[in-house]
Amino acid sequence: MARRPIDSRLPRSTYFTLYTASCVATVLMLGYLAARVAMVVRGRDYTVADMTMAIALLAAELFLAMHAVGYYFNLIKCGLRQGSLQPVMFVPHTTASVAVLVAAFNESEDVLEATLSAARAMDYPCNLYLLDDSTRPECQDGAQRVAGKYGARLVHRTNRAGYKAGAINDVMPELIETYVALLDADQRPHQSWLKEMVALLEERPELALVQAPQHYVNDAGLPVCTAAKFQQAVFFEYICEGKSYSNSMFCCGSNVVIRRAALVSIKAVRDGRTQYFDERSVTEDFATTFLLHTSGWGTEYVNQPYAVGMGPETLPAYFTQQMRWAMGTQWQTRPILKTLFTNPRVMTPAQWWEYWMVGTYYFVGYAHFIFMLAPMMYMLFDVRPVRHNSALYLLFFVPYVLSSMNLFYFGMRQRRYSAKGVWLASALSFCTFWIYMKAGAVAVLGLKRAFGVTPKGVGGAIPLRRLWVEAAMLVGNYAVAVWCLWHLLRGDLHVGYVVNGVWAAYHGVVLSTLFVHFNTPVTVHPRAPLFAPATPAA
Repeated sequence: MARRPIDSRLPRSTYFTLYTASCVATVLMLGYLAARVAMVVRGRDYTVADMTMAIALLAAELFLAMHAVGYYFNLIKCGLRQGSLQPVMFVPHTTASVAVLVAAFNESEDVLEATLSAARAMDYPCNLYLLDDSTRPECQDGAQRVAGKYGARLVHRTNRAGYKAGAINDVMPELIETYVALLDADQRPHQSWLKEMVALLEERPELALVQAPQHYVNDAGLPVCTAAKFQQAVFFEYICEGKSYSNSMFCCGSNVVIRRAALVSIKAVRDGRTQYFDERSVTEDFATTFLLHTSGWGTEYVNQPYAVGMGPETLPAYFTQQMRWAMGTQWQTRPILKTLFTNPRVMTPAQWWEYWMVGTYYFVGYAHFIFMLAPMMYMLFDVRPVRHNSALYLLFFVPYVLSSMNLFYFGMRQRRYSAKGVWLASALSFCTFWIYMKAGAVAVLGLKRAFGVTPKGVGGAIPLRRLWVEAAMLVGNYAVAVWCLWHLLRGDLHVGYVVNGVWAAYHGVVLSTLFVHFNTPVTVHPRAPLFAPATPAA
């Protein structure tokens, strides 16, 4: 059995409950989808508009069902993985050399100091590098002072070729260390991070990297950051565990230790630049891991809080982050599909499945848009994607939705996350549909967008005129809810009014959180140090 530090784990009885609930939810979901397909296929008196909306709605439902199945699989694989791991009481001693790279762009001096002081305080010797691409003189001066204070080598570029990936690629030829550890400028490592991760890499030479989770700790009084923290929890608590079981865990850009030889093995020259990290994608971490996996390397995930950091503090910062993540992962679907069709045996079916799940996830924006559009089309143009068997629709739909939602919230509750926090995290993701749709268009059409760095320390809100799409959907869905309620109060007890009214009201409530909860000016207070600065060597 694999040996590694102890992860956070659940009792076996809880995993059994999750397995059972996953199987029940899958059966109910398949029953619902079968009924929906039958309704569309047998819709003989549909108009062109009806059939168009019926197909679009069914496609959106199939998309969400596919990702629901992926989540259920990860719940099951998470339990299987925990049962196959043997805890390690004492970490084997190793002296392998490590280069810790801290990437920064126009970061404040206090953020850099917190990160470099924590890195220097680790109980494992390392060579510390500050890769600073700052363009502001005050940030450059701050980086120079912090680097000197904590004995880090400052690497400053006069250009931003390749952005973060380019900064790493440009310094890679100078590194001679066995391992390369990556930290974002706002991620502060625990003192034992390197000691335990390097020992695991030394023990398993087939591994290219070991990834640890990200935990946001700057969420006090910041609604967006709090919701983003819960979103991260959903990803790191279950999904990453499942991906690791299938040897498909990918680098998340920070809190990761990588074998330098693995990066050298995928070195390539593109556009006249030597690249170890793939500069073609704005999510270079995901794209580079795909190259590592298709080259035969393995990856591992350790669910331990080895680092804490800062999440997006405002809605503008969150949208910038999500736009970058969505563009990069959706763009990656093209090389994923190309490699799948030309060389399918280069990875296992489980790995292909997990890459497909990540690469397509952010297309969820289109699915959410269709769900919001359908009730409005019903009210304005009498477009009915379900013209027959409305009672049968409810018979299959209600159990499917209830089982899926209960499974999701139960699983997060077992990890001690509140239902309110998880719901707000889901609401924020839903409200980001327009960002995801724009990112999808950029990725599919192959358009170029600049690398967006998540801003910190600002407390502004987005002007309402820039949220006109979200506002239009909010007003439209509330209008549908009121219109359906009016018909029901008049005695028109048609199932269509019930279904569309409930859905529209729910969409309105969710979208309301964008305007009354998330898009509000906040006060970003000075950050108290999380770690006592290490005393520099004389």
